[in-house]
Parts: sequence; C-alpha cells; structure tokens
Amino acid sequence: MSNKYNRANTLVSHKHLSPVGTLDAVEDANNKVLISGGYDGRVISWAGNGEPRWAVSLPDIINHVSICSSASLLAVACADSYVYGLNLDDGAVQFKLGPHEDDVNSVAWHPSGNYLISVADSKDGSTHLWSVQTLQRESRLYSHEAAVYSVRFEPSGERFATSGADHKVKIYNFETRELLLELLHGNANCETVAWSPDGLSVVTGCADGTVIVWNAHTGEQKTIRQVASSASRHINFSIDGESLLVGAYDGLLRVVRLPDLKLLKSLTANFQWERTALFFDDAIIVGSFTSMPIWHYSNDKQQIPSHGTESHTIGINSITGNRQKVIFGRDDGSVIDLESCRVLYRHRSIVNSVALSDNSEWIASGDYQGNLILYREDKQQALKEKASQTGGPINALVWGKDSQVIITGGYDGCIRWWSKALDLIAEVKAHQSPIKSLAYCKNSGRLITGSSDNTISCWQDTKRVYTATEEKVELINSVYLSPIKNEFATASRDGQIRIWDLETGCVIDVLPIAHQKSVKSVAYSPDGKMLVSGSYDASAVVWHKKNNIWHWRNLNFHSKPGVAASYFGENYIYTAGWDGLVAQWDKQGIKQKHYSFERL
Repeated sequence: MSNKYNRANTLVSHKHLSPVGTLDAVEDANNKVLISGGYDGRVISWAGNGEPRWAVSLPDIINHVSICSSASLLAVACADSYVYGLNLDDGAVQFKLGPHEDDVNSVAWHPSGNYLISVADSKDGSTHLWSVQTLQRESRLYSHEAAVYSVRFEPSGERFATSGADHKVKIYNFETRELLLELLHGNANCETVAWSPDGLSVVTGCADGTVIVWNAHTGEQKTIRQVASSASRHINFSIDGESLLVGAYDGLLRVVRLPDLKLLKSLTANFQWERTALFFDDAIIVGSFTSMPIWHYSNDKQQIPSHGTESHTIGINSITGNRQKVIFGRDDGSVIDLESCRVLYRHRSIVNSVALSDNSEWIASGDYQGNLILYREDKQQALKEKASQTGGPINALVWGKDSQVIITGGYDGCIRWWSKALDLIAEVKAHQSPIKSLAYCKNSGRLITGSSDNTISCWQDTKRVYTATEEKVELINSVYLSPIKNEFATASRDGQIRIWDLETGCVIDVLPIAHQKSVKSVAYSPDGKMLVSGSYDASAVVWHKKNNIWHWRNLNFHSKPGVAASYFGENYIYTAGWDGLVAQWDKQGIKQKHYSFERL
C-alpha cells in the first residue's frame, strides 16, 4: 500500500454519515470480514467482532458491494457510473470500470474472479460483462427495457440472472451469452434476484411485496407468497440454503423457510433499514440509519455493538415552514426548529415528512416505520402518536381542509386520512407503487399524489378525479401546487421539472434540464413566480420565467448524496441536504448563511 494511499485513508472517518445501503461478507476459518457501503459514498471494512478495519470514500452513493474472496478483491457499484475494484485487505483502489450511461446498481463476480458483470439504471438499462484481467468490456447485453436492478451468478458460474423494472428476470448462459429463460412478474417490478446454493432455484423479490421461488432450469414457479406489505427489496440465502432473509420496506426483516416461504422470524430495530441484510457468524446483520450496520445476535440480547449505539446519521429528509418558523425532519428521528436549533420532539425512526398547520399551532410528522406524531407547539410536547397498523414508511404528509385532517401517503401506495385524534377516517389504494409526495389545494380541496409508478393521481375527498402521466416521465419524487395559478409542478427521476394543469392533469410546460441526476424536490415561491429544486447530484436550482423562457441559477453548497428537500419562504430560499446542512439563500440565489446542527 503506497504512502499516498495511507495519508488519504487516515482522513476518512470509520463510520457512515448516511444510510448503510449494501453489505457483503466473507466468512471462513481464517477470515471474517464484513463490508458496508453507504449513501455517503463510504466503503467500510469491519472485523467479525464489529470493529472497523479500514474506510475509503468514493465519489458518489454506493449502491452495491460484492466480495471476491479468491482474488481478495471487492467490487463496488457506484452512482457515479463506475465500478471500483478495491483491495479487500486495505481498501486501496485497484481498478475502475466504466463509465456506464447511468448509476451502476449492482455488480457480480464470476467464481473464477476473472470476470465481473455490472448492471445500470434506466438511461443505460444494460448488462455489462468485463474482463478483470484486461479491464475491458467484453460484451454488453441490452437485456431489459428499463432499469436493471440486480445481477447474480449461480454458484457454479455457468449462468447469471438479472432483474429489472420491466417486470422481468432473465437468465443467461455465461459462456455464450444466450438467453435461457425469461421469468415474468406481472405488473410488479422485480427488485432483486438470488440463487440457491445448489443452483436449482432462483428466488425473486417484487415491488408488491411478493417473493417467488422458481425452478432455475424450467422457469416453473415453485412457490409464490405475499411476504411483505410493501416492496421486497433484498433477498439473501442462508449458507445451508434452507431459509431466506427478506428485507422489505414495511420496516421488517423476515427470515422465511424454504421452499414454502413460511415465516420463521421477524427482526426490527428503530433505525434499521431493510435494503440489505445477510447471515454472518452468529448474527444477522442489516443496513441502518446509524453510522454502522445493525447486528441481531442469535441470543436476541444485543442489536448494536456498544460503540455504535449513539451514532445516527443526520441527513435531512423534509423541510417546511411559514412566516413564523421553518422546521425540518432528520435521519436521527428529530424534528427541529431551524432558528432556535431546538429539537421539538423525536421519532424512534427516521423522519420522512413534516407539515405545519395553517395557524402554526400543530406539527404533524411521519417516519420510516409508519408512525405518525402530532405535536402541539404551545404545549411544547408531542400530544398524539399513532403506530402504523399496515407497516411501511409514511413518505409524504399534508394538512387537509382548515387543518382539521392529516393526509398521508405511504410506501404501500395508499392515501390515508386521519383526524386530529389520529383516528383513521378513510383509506384508498391510490397507486400500485409507493406514493412519494402529496400536495393539497385549499381552494378546491383537490389532492395531488406523485408516485414511483410514473403517474400522478388527483382526488376530491376520497374520489379519484384523474390519473395522469406523460411520455418519458420516470418516478415522480415531488409535487407542489402553485399558490396563485391552477397548476402544479413535479420533480422526477428523469431529471425534468414539469408544470401540469390542475383541472385536466395535462402537462403545460417542461423546464430545461438543469440537474445531472434525479430531481428530488421542487417548490414554488409564495408569489408563484419562481421555483426552487434540489437533486441527487447535490445541486439546487432557483428558477424564474422571463419572456416565456425559463432561466435558472445554480445554488452550489451541499455535498453528496444530494439535496433532499427545499422550501421557498417569504424572503429566503432554504435547501436541506442528506449532508445534514440547511442553507439559506436570497431570491437571487446568493447564499446568506448555513446551519450545521451536528448531534442535537
């Protein structure tokens, strides 16, 4: 390891600052190593006792890590469009493969260690086969009609499987690249795929929460079961092949028996994130919103090693306000008043959404585990808390008419209406995929939802008025109503901001591309003449229209993994990032100050 690498490595903290989204491990008589990858771009190696060994930082979100123990190498799928090869012993970068045309979602080693396969997001949508010896791409398969989410080799290396947003899993012969089987998943995206240790079965997890066991040679469905109430995003086999870990976005990690998928055990922790999990030594290890993975030991007495118990990530997920105050919600469960730097109250999981009532007396907030809290400002206490009965994150939340009703949008695609006593008034299945954002029009009483199924729906009370989409729209992250016109804006995964007619659901304007990645948030100014947007590329943009042409200015301040939320106040613009910072800007896009809260 070079001196240059030594100096660089000492600057990287041995903890994650953003969620742990991917794990892999090697476990034998002489070597027990766990690797975690975070949304902060950090890759960390942990010893079998949970102590950190080394840490390195890469340029963007880490989507997947995969160990090749025979070559003592680690492959890292990064959102900067590259695959990085790291030395497993010290983290030194050995090679770099790419670029792809979009984020690299997943990577898999051939058992020989001589080849890698990588798959990428929707702008690429391909499967790439690389020689590790020559560092050249040997072939590219245009395997799916949309994003490719995962790739896995069978243990023998003779075949590999890919899963995608086109609702398909495809199985190929590795030597010939011949398509052997195509497994169809109805109307549900296939989020993940895994091979049994004997190579006889393939198991897939779907966006609707189902898990399917397939005969890997005939393509016959052996077992199908609704395992979770929301997307099954992760599957991992036990070493003996007799059980599965299923991670789902309803807040539970499940251990299920094969082949019937019967539930054996459920695991949960307050800041657990079920996007990744694996069996390791005498524990099950899961991704988390703390600075390290969460360890569930077999004796069920300890979930997190002692040095990780107090260290939570501090990314900001939601920000809102009015003339009196600005508040935001954070990864560590806190809801915070911006000016006073005061924690108003805390959730037991990450805060996804916060909303102020019209008179500023009430704050409502929803979290990753589906819990809803109602806070009374003059009492300075959380008066009501409702534990979700359905599971899954509350992704979005708004106040309804006269601030008497709270409306939530869930990862399960449902809209729910709640009284101030947090009694459930009504529930509607609005989308087949997660609801990402809500906007409520006080004048008309119309509710707009944006979903990851690429559609918008409009509601009058609990009645659907219309469902709308537009060609090339991909994953609607945010919807925001104009305060003066009968229109609303959306921010999408495809990098576009669109303006829609509220009455008809037709697109009436499309803004130029100003962000390099998915646009996460959008908000109107109080006079409706300007917009602010934030993106996964860590940029924010302030927009205005002059002579029927959109003009913009970049607001450059935040770091990876991006600008999660934005708010346009009376006098200032506020942007909030997963870096834990809030920036205040004037309307010309000049930064006035920023707020750093660290551990409150």
